[in-house]
Amino acid sequence: MTAAAARGIDAALESPRALAAAVPRKPPTLSALPPIGRIAQTGEPHLTNDLVNDPTTDDRTWARRNAIVAFAGFPLKLDDRVIGVLALFAGHKLDRYALGSLATIADSIALGVERKRSELA
Repeated sequence: MTAAAARGIDAALESPRALAAAVPRKPPTLSALPPIGRIAQTGEPHLTNDLVNDPTTDDRTWARRNAIVAFAGFPLKLDDRVIGVLALFAGHKLDRYALGSLATIADSIALGVERKRSELA
């Protein structure tokens, strides 16, 4: 999997450490991966409305300083293959309707990527 886009967070929220947390490293175990890398590896979503206390949070100081409350990450899947990750940080809790919408959007993005790849082939 290759990152094709990684933008959308306010520049004031960016920090080298926070951005590096989104890029999968080569950790010794799956549990050592940051959430986005774990989603890419397992194909399972990761959702939390308590980011600061989530055991997978890599940079609690960044989340606290920027008042980030929630994280939702969904794999972009085609069949059983993960082709990317849709990730969202929010300053408020995400309700089940928002999460359901994000899951649907992730499916639509994956289909759009596949359609575009087919057109370019």
